[in-house]
Amino acid sequence: MDGQASANFHKSNYLVADLNSTFQLIQHLLTAIEQGASPQSIARSMAEFWDATACGIWDGLQLTWYSSDANLPEPSGQTWQVPSQTPPQTINGYQGELRAEFTNGYLVLLRPEPWPADASLNDVTSVVAIGLRQHALKQEVHTAEQTLRQAQTLADERTAQLQSSQGLLTKLQAAGRRRVEQLDEANRLKDEFISTISHELRTPLTSMSLAIKMLRQPGIDLDRQTRYLDILQQQCAQEINLINDLLTIQQLETKQSDAKEDRQLIILESLLQPILANFRQTWATKNLQLQVSLPASCQWYSDGESLTRVLQELLTNAGKYAHPNTTVEFNAELKSGSVVITVSDQGKLIHAADIPHIFQKFRRGKDVTQQAVPGTGLGLALVKSLVQHLQGEVSVTSSGAEPLASTSFQVSFPLEEG
Repeated sequence: MDGQASANFHKSNYLVADLNSTFQLIQHLLTAIEQGASPQSIARSMAEFWDATACGIWDGLQLTWYSSDANLPEPSGQTWQVPSQTPPQTINGYQGELRAEFTNGYLVLLRPEPWPADASLNDVTSVVAIGLRQHALKQEVHTAEQTLRQAQTLADERTAQLQSSQGLLTKLQAAGRRRVEQLDEANRLKDEFISTISHELRTPLTSMSLAIKMLRQPGIDLDRQTRYLDILQQQCAQEINLINDLLTIQQLETKQSDAKEDRQLIILESLLQPILANFRQTWATKNLQLQVSLPASCQWYSDGESLTRVLQELLTNAGKYAHPNTTVEFNAELKSGSVVITVSDQGKLIHAADIPHIFQKFRRGKDVTQQAVPGTGLGLALVKSLVQHLQGEVSVTSSGAEPLASTSFQVSFPLEEG
């Protein structure tokens, strides 16, 4: 709080305060300000501290005034004076006219005590001004400290945000690396599929080409003709089945088929008879036994062709990986409005790392590929697509040790009525 204060005194040298008590005033004033006292309470406190008649605090915009004498008028604007009267009016022992001009931040106090003749108002106001400037500087330092603390807090927050951003960047980089690894794996699977499917497509064509060549030889006997024609028919069927598998998966993935359009009454025992008879005959050379367990009555409405293909693929898969001289089990049971079918075999183990990917298109276990087990890797992918097409679910478990590890594929279908 800056500025100057002056007063014109007439008929007597009454001043604002005595110099010695001014130093006590400064400390008292600063303490009151630091404690958040209001200007009115400070004015009253200052008047009581000096035993003054009145006290005014001018901040450059507003005058705060306190007086213990009801006869002492409140100042108007920046100038206040005690009017002269005839006879002169006595105010706390002072007669005559007192004029004070207020400026920013100064105290004006009226006391009935005389000041030494050689003293002036500036002797007091200068000391008060110094004290107030010191307080203002202290406030500036306090404000600067607060600003510094705020800046430190903000810096800490920004540091935390930066660390969080760095953590996020690290996660994004890790996710990017995983994505690249996934793309590399997908590319590897694609290359492997192209290689496998090319082989699977060429092999029947090669056999058919050779059979045709042999049939063209002159003088070929009837038995050889029959054998080569059988080869042609078998390899042609294999080629057609492979192409149909690819087309079926593509059709199911693009949602171009609706199971409800092909619904028919399924009687599980009747549906299974020709399927199981064919596999019993096929597995005879491997000495595989087939054990079947069915509920007394099991029928529902579904897509018969798709269901037949699912069961054929599961049994084909079991026969392919089952160890010779073991038993493949086919079990069906009714559970909570669903029919649950389980096909189990004893033979190769599906490793835990391959379980999550076993139904993926073109995906085959590493051991299967390394051991050159025939197949395209489409069978189980086709099973998954067909089961979903039939509004069902499919899962697999595998445990134990080879050559007699136990593997079970389980499918469930809702028992829908017509």
